[in-house]
Amino acid sequence: MKWLDTLIDRRVALLVGGAALLLDLLTKELVITLIPEGEQITAGPLMIQHARNPGVAMGTLGDLPEGLRMALVLVGVILALVVALPWLAARLRTGALKQAAVALVITGALGNLADRFRYGSVIDFIGLDPALGIPAPVFNLADVAIVIGVALLLWGPKRPKSGQGHGHRDAAAWQQGREPERGPSQGDSAWTVIAVLRPPRADRMAEDRVIQANLAK
Repeated sequence: MKWLDTLIDRRVALLVGGAALLLDLLTKELVITLIPEGEQITAGPLMIQHARNPGVAMGTLGDLPEGLRMALVLVGVILALVVALPWLAARLRTGALKQAAVALVITGALGNLADRFRYGSVIDFIGLDPALGIPAPVFNLADVAIVIGVALLLWGPKRPKSGQGHGHRDAAAWQQGREPERGPSQGDSAWTVIAVLRPPRADRMAEDRVIQANLAK
């Protein structure tokens, strides 16, 4: 069953993304339920509080009308997921790390976007104790997921550049029964990245065998 194969192939993305989104939504609900807005609780070096951020990063755009602010946020999220994320992901080697990174960025963006539709603002609750004297914005677990995901995309293992040992690498991959890795210019698209690593399709196996036979000549 193709749908089952797809789920198995994307299990890392589903597990990591699902866990990140669940933790983000659960912690925000706990903060809303247990901590009155504006109240602060010291927890070691952290300050747990109930803050509402109608803007974006560090409160920017917060003074704009709600309709305009929401439109700008939606445009920004769409551009990030359709343009910036595919470009970053295309540079990373295919594998579990890439699945986890893409899933963290997508679920982090969805977590904050869900807040805007439900409450009109993002629920932030993690900050540094002012006694430390370190200026830092208040954030949430969705922000943490996005930062970790982007860091993995920026500093994770990169794909080899196109043309470096391509023929021998492809032949070895086909002999091992797997699809060769492709560089960013060889088939990566916004759709495949947003879909979180499309699995190899069974109907491409015949074509792969033909190519393998040609390489063996």
